[in-house]
Amino acid sequence: MSFSPTKLQKLSSEHKIKLLTKLLARLESSLGSEQGIEEIVQDLSTIAQSMDGIGDPALRQCLEKVLAASDSYVILEALSSYHGLSPRKDGQIHIRKLDGSPTPDPLRLHKAGQVVLILDNLRSVFNVGSIFRTAECLGISKIILCGITPSPHHPNMDKTAMGTHKLVAWESYPDTSKVLKNLHHQGYASYALET
Repeated sequence: MSFSPTKLQKLSSEHKIKLLTKLLARLESSLGSEQGIEEIVQDLSTIAQSMDGIGDPALRQCLEKVLAASDSYVILEALSSYHGLSPRKDGQIHIRKLDGSPTPDPLRLHKAGQVVLILDNLRSVFNVGSIFRTAECLGISKIILCGITPSPHHPNMDKTAMGTHKLVAWESYPDTSKVLKNLHHQGYASYALET
């Protein structure tokens, strides 16, 4: 910011609000790179302190949250609630990069590989496709489809499972109780999930 404290005091409230809005927009565009955030937050604080009060309650609340924020995602949340910024298009929304470990934890992969999902009489091919996608993401070893649960041969499965039904092992059986008994004999414990 190129304003000295003396010059800043001479600016009108309207001009200061425009400066604050511009700085908030610059802060939002800087969140992806993490560079310059501290300087922008400091400038926001300096301008806010030079004002007797901020008439716009939404701007005041946004500034309070930004100035108290501990990380850039809290800042982004505060900025998203402020109507003074222009709405963002999908390509302008910053997404976290390298969140978590870039390589899976071998122990967790091993544990997930020991899980078998049994789908007991699910009717919706859309729900089954969603479960295939989730199982592929988590590294689940196998899905067993029982009763009337649609199999990957269903005409809509390709669309709902988005190809993951080709990546996750699956089997189909008419009787769930026989499948459970067989898995119990193999040493599996069973946990039921109902919605």
